[in-house]
Amino acid sequence: MYYTVLIVDDELIIRQGIEYMLNWEEEGFQIIGKAKNGEEALQIIEARHPDIVITDIEMPNMNGLELAEIIAKQHPEIQMIMLSAHQNFEYVRPSFSLGAVDYMLKSALSSEELRKTLKKSIKGLAKQTNHSDAGFSQKISRYLSGYDQEFSYKEFHIEFPVHVFILGKSEEKKDGEEKLQRLNEILRSSPFAKGHTSGFLLEELYPAFLVETAYKDRCVQFLQTKAESEKTCFFISRPVESLSDLKTTQQKLCDQRNASLFYASNATMIDENNLESFPLPKAKALDSYEMNLKKSDFKAAFEILEQYAHDALQAHMEESRLKSLVVNAIYRFVNILEEYRLDKDHIRYFKLHCYSLIHNAKSAQDFQTQLHTLLADAKIIVQESRDEISEMMNYIQNHYNEPLQLQTLVDRFGFSYAYLSSLFSEKSSETFSEYLNRIRIEKACALLTSTDQSITAIATETGYTDSSYFSRVFKKQTGMTPRTYRRRNS
Repeated sequence: MYYTVLIVDDELIIRQGIEYMLNWEEEGFQIIGKAKNGEEALQIIEARHPDIVITDIEMPNMNGLELAEIIAKQHPEIQMIMLSAHQNFEYVRPSFSLGAVDYMLKSALSSEELRKTLKKSIKGLAKQTNHSDAGFSQKISRYLSGYDQEFSYKEFHIEFPVHVFILGKSEEKKDGEEKLQRLNEILRSSPFAKGHTSGFLLEELYPAFLVETAYKDRCVQFLQTKAESEKTCFFISRPVESLSDLKTTQQKLCDQRNASLFYASNATMIDENNLESFPLPKAKALDSYEMNLKKSDFKAAFEILEQYAHDALQAHMEESRLKSLVVNAIYRFVNILEEYRLDKDHIRYFKLHCYSLIHNAKSAQDFQTQLHTLLADAKIIVQESRDEISEMMNYIQNHYNEPLQLQTLVDRFGFSYAYLSSLFSEKSSETFSEYLNRIRIEKACALLTSTDQSITAIATETGYTDSSYFSRVFKKQTGMTPRTYRRRNS
C-alpha cells in the first residue's frame, strides 16, 4: 500500500519537476493527481482523498493558503507540505497555523529534501481509527509481496486462526487502492472494535482483511447489508493458521474467490466452507469428443462436450481454464469445417461469435446458456452442410449425362476438393469417377432394355462422348458388353 500524494502548482515545469524527482513507488508513495490551482486541487481531493498535498502558495483563482484553510476544515487528516519561492519564513508562517507539516523552497528543492519532508509527513498520518493501525495495510502488503521477511501480527491485536474476507478484484492497481480505501471506510463503521484488522491488498489487486474465528459470524452479519448496498461480494476463506500460510496461499485464495463469484454471481457472501466439492472431469472425455469429430459424428461429439462442460461447472473448474478448454474444443470443430469448405465467411463469423460469447459470460449460468446456443448454431451449420451434400448427390443424378468433374461440384457447392474426395470414399467406398460411372451405367442399362436406341446414342445420352470407352466401362461394371446385356435382358 502506498501513501497517496497530490501536487498543486500553477507552473507546469514545477509539477513535472517534482513528479520526476523521485521513484515514488520505491519510496512508498504514489502520485494520484496534479492541479494548477486550489480549485482544481479541491476537486481531486474530493474524488481521490490523497494522504499528502504538496502545494504552492502563490497561485491564481485560489492560492495555497486559501486551499490549506479549506483542507484544515474539511479534511484535517490530510498532511500539507507548502512550496514557496520566498526565503522569508514570515511568508509561509500562516500555513503552519492551518496544519502544514513543513515547507520547501523551490530554489533549494532537491530529491533528498523532498524525500525527507515526505517521510516527516508520514508521521502525522492517521489513516485508521480506534480498531485499526495506521501502518498495518502497508506492512502486511509488503510482507505478502515478499519485501519484508518478518511481520509481527501481535502488535495489531489479532489472534490466529483467522478467516480472510476478500473483496472483488480490481482491474488496475490504482483501482485496488481506491477499493481498499472504501473497504477501510466500511470497517471503520463496524459496531465492534476488535476481532478484525484493517484492510490490505492481496496480490496487489484484491482488497481484504482478517477476522478472528470467534468474530466471523458477527462480521458476516455486519457486512451483509453493506455488501448489498455497495453491490459487491465478499469471499470468506476457510481458517488460515498463520500469516506465513496466508503468504503461500494468497494466489489460491484469490483464484478461489474469482471462481466462486463466477458460480454465484448474485451472491453477496460466499463462504468457502459451504462450497460443495465435486471431482473435475477427466481429460479423456475431450479425447472422445475429438474422435467423434474426426468420424463426422457431430451429434455425439456435441453431447460429449455439453456433458464435459456440465461436469466442469459442477466441480467449479477455474473460470479461465473452463472457458479456454471449451473454446478450443469448438475451434477444433470449426477447423474441421474450414478444411472442407472454400466459402469460409459464415464459419469465420461463427468462430469469432464463439470466442465473444464464451469469454464474455459473466456467470456459470450465462456460460451454460451461451454454450447451448453455440452448439445449436453448430448443429445448424452441420445440417446445412448435409443438406448441401444431399443436394449435390441429387445434382449428379440429374446431370449425369453432362461432362461432370469433381471440380465442377467444388465450384458449384463450395466444398473443398479434398473434402469431396474423402466424402465419396466415406459414403460409398468409391472415388467420384467410380460413383459417376456407376450412375451412368445404371441409366444405360435401363435404356438398353427399354428402348431400341443404338449403343452410340445411349453412350452419348449417358454422358460418354466415346462409345468404345463407354463399352469398356460398361463391361467392367456389368461383366458383359452393352450388346450382350441388351440381348439377355430384352
